[in-house]
Amino acid sequence: MFINNQFSNPKKFMMKKLYKKLSLTAVLLLVLASVGLAQERVVSGKVTDESGSTMPGVNVLVKGSSIGTSTDADGNFKINVGSDQSTLVFTFVGYANSEIVVGSRTLVDIQLTPDVQTLTELVVTGYAVQQKKDITGAVGIVKASDLVSVPAANTDQMLQGRVSGITVVGSGVPGQAAIIRIRGFSALQGNSAPLYVVDGTPTYDIGVFNPYDIESISVLKDAGAASIYGARAANGVILVTTKKGVKDGKLRVTYDSYYSWQDPGKGFTNLLGSQDQADLQWLVNKNDGTANSSPMYGSGATPVLPEYITPSAGYTGPVGPGLPVDPALYNIDYNKGAIYQVVKANKQGTDWYDELTSKALMQTHNLALAGNGDNSKFFVGLNYFDQKGIILNTYTKRVTLRANSEFNIKNKVRIGENLLVAYSNGPGFTNLSEGNAISNSYRLQRIVPVYDEFGGFAGSNGQGL
Repeated sequence: MFINNQFSNPKKFMMKKLYKKLSLTAVLLLVLASVGLAQERVVSGKVTDESGSTMPGVNVLVKGSSIGTSTDADGNFKINVGSDQSTLVFTFVGYANSEIVVGSRTLVDIQLTPDVQTLTELVVTGYAVQQKKDITGAVGIVKASDLVSVPAANTDQMLQGRVSGITVVGSGVPGQAAIIRIRGFSALQGNSAPLYVVDGTPTYDIGVFNPYDIESISVLKDAGAASIYGARAANGVILVTTKKGVKDGKLRVTYDSYYSWQDPGKGFTNLLGSQDQADLQWLVNKNDGTANSSPMYGSGATPVLPEYITPSAGYTGPVGPGLPVDPALYNIDYNKGAIYQVVKANKQGTDWYDELTSKALMQTHNLALAGNGDNSKFFVGLNYFDQKGIILNTYTKRVTLRANSEFNIKNKVRIGENLLVAYSNGPGFTNLSEGNAISNSYRLQRIVPVYDEFGGFAGSNGQGL
């Protein structure tokens, strides 16, 4: 007689099925974990030159983003990448740019090779124009094509991750200039900002400049710049050369634009609700040994959320399911008398972060004309920039017009002009202290709604608040 083993030993058969299920579950968990880790992780590595020596100050940038860092004194770096398809771009003056797809690796070592071709490029260094191979000082170069490859509000923000040895810190405020440091944070007269020189004219701000008008940027990082510009160059010098027209005699018309969105995210997800905050107050009373009593939550054994928050301006009337005041007396203007406001309690809790923020659009449009005649050349650029902030009612709008022209009179006389007209408008959001809108979004009581019963802003007035 034939007897199947799975029926002859049912206990053993059930154990095998259990092991298979556990194995499949473990494999599934490993796959999900690997997918989650693949979304964002830290990649580290070391950069060396052609002789195997470590290279400090090499720029490491995630391609297509503004995420970047520089190698330390030992040539090591660490950077966050978003996915396995992320590409790291390594740049250093005098060396060819290198790109490496991260893949599943967490350790990326690379050896850079000298770029002989770039050493013959002409570089603006103060009052002179030199070849890279003849430069003995520390000079960083940024081309116009690299400058506008990543959208940003200002020219100074576009320098982030482009030149080794430069620290660029942006606040995220619409239109606000970034903080740039070349030679540290301690300098003459307590000012660590570099000196900007645009077409030979010194200035301390390039925030209103249109990046599409720039031909190249040279960064003088060593003390040799002081021999040209004096004490003002103690913090380093950023030389900006704007476009002057074309050389082939043809009229060129170019148009560039981009749109992008900024997402504030979900904000805080672990805040207490209205009832949770009331229960916490009762716990505080218990720990302090005080009686359970609150003008907001009553005086019972457990706190009770009210239907309405008592109006301000000394109102002491009843609070109940109906309106506690006469609607005809409603007033939120101090010039018209005492404040008389009716605010209904939000028992579900107000998500203040969600109420304060929204997705923000950033766009720019640039139109440029460049030409050249027998004895003249010109460049005209018109730019419109509009950035909304993730905080409601914050924005920056900017219109920039640049006109550069040169005219040769006979052989030894040349005249021309560099003209810049800029108009900027927007409240921005300059309060970055602990009292700003973001920090207040988790400090405001969630029982307070956004609007009162008559459409005005509720504010933070209320019993015991």
